[in-house]
Amino acid sequence: MSRVGYHAKVNRTVQRAITRFVGAVRDAVEHTGVPAPGSHVLVALSGGADSTATLAALVFAARRLNLRLSACHVHHGLRGAEADADAATARALAARFDAPVYVENLSRTLREGGNTEERARQARYAALATRARAIQADCIATGHTRDDQAETVLLRMIRGCGPSGLVGILPVATIAGMTVARPLLNCSRREVEAFVEALGVSYCEDSSNRDRRFQRNRIRHDVLPLLRDMNPQIDRALANLAELMRQREASVSGSTVSSDGVLSIRELLRIPVAQRGETIRHWLAEVRGHRRGLTQRHVAAVLSLLRGSRPSRRVALPGGTVERVYDRLRFGRAESVAPAESLPRRIVAGHCVHLDGWDIEVSRVESVPHPRRLPSDLWNAVIAADAVPELLIRTPMSGDRIQPLGMRGRRKLGDIFVDRKIPHPLRSAWPVVQCGADVLWVPGVVRSSGRVVNEQTRRVLWLRAKTAAKPLLG
Repeated sequence: MSRVGYHAKVNRTVQRAITRFVGAVRDAVEHTGVPAPGSHVLVALSGGADSTATLAALVFAARRLNLRLSACHVHHGLRGAEADADAATARALAARFDAPVYVENLSRTLREGGNTEERARQARYAALATRARAIQADCIATGHTRDDQAETVLLRMIRGCGPSGLVGILPVATIAGMTVARPLLNCSRREVEAFVEALGVSYCEDSSNRDRRFQRNRIRHDVLPLLRDMNPQIDRALANLAELMRQREASVSGSTVSSDGVLSIRELLRIPVAQRGETIRHWLAEVRGHRRGLTQRHVAAVLSLLRGSRPSRRVALPGGTVERVYDRLRFGRAESVAPAESLPRRIVAGHCVHLDGWDIEVSRVESVPHPRRLPSDLWNAVIAADAVPELLIRTPMSGDRIQPLGMRGRRKLGDIFVDRKIPHPLRSAWPVVQCGADVLWVPGVVRSSGRVVNEQTRRVLWLRAKTAAKPLLG
């Protein structure tokens, strides 16, 4: 074969490889719908093969998909001169593909203790999201591949995940408040490297990816090669497993019965036993904001709260606790609820009193409404303010009693808390509005029969309460 014929064949082969890879990426984008046509996409550009391929493929597909592209390199400040060289490579790559590039430098505190890999990941996404919002990008694109998916599934299996952990890396996710797309998730790392080499583009390699102190690297360099000897298609098999589990999770998540952070035990017990664990896992991911650190042991501990007749029990989880409060499960963060400080405080019309997790707004009503038009829920208190004594807000005290509206006689406030199933740790900080010597209103819990508005009332005060604890009472 002549030299001309050889080069023509090579060029056609290279062109086919480029076209095939770009087509796969374009198909992935069109399948997920992210990024949508007309979007401004911020590509996370580390300078490695995966991120280089992401930027290049999206540049090729940009005209058909009607995309506008920018790039962002995150400098972690952890690898000295090597990291500086990576940043320079990222700038050169962005210039080659005619994309605006931004470099975000992270704090050097990443060096200090803890899980450096996880903290760097969180800080990286936070920096990318900040830059995306600053340039009004619609989404972030990362270079995760099928190999990354296989590694993630194995890593989670080794750590003891449940079915939801096998979902692995999602093709589209929301991280740090931004939509994140992974258009290379169906491409292998070998295909990525072949695509970049076909383009004749230089890229950098992160030396930390060879550090076997990290579990992911041991899976990448030691475990997966052994599995590939047994099944050359193991990466695809694990990726297919993740896709099947993602479809299953989508159907299971529709049966989640959580509402504003509270899970009804009554509703949970109506679900088949086999699905309760996954429902709890979905609920915990929702109220915690992530699944990290959550294992089957933790789910089993929460399930144990369903057994027995004790109305109040709790179990510890990473970052907080789950407490059974009568017929509900409630997640609480690790920090305990502290009693409000500087109490009692005077309530003044036209002001809002801010307590721990509470806002009590007070306003004067100019025209007295008809009693039938007044709010009937316990999160509002409309009181007759003709010659009213000073109103104070404080926390409950031992011996507090109140005559509930519509009832005869007085009741202990503590007994009303029990009847209303207020979690015991929250009771000591629950606000109480006092009028003179009497308890007038406990937001969301009980309203006194005193100071009721009627046809003779001339002055009215309207008190409104807002709190994150509202879902406990509805």
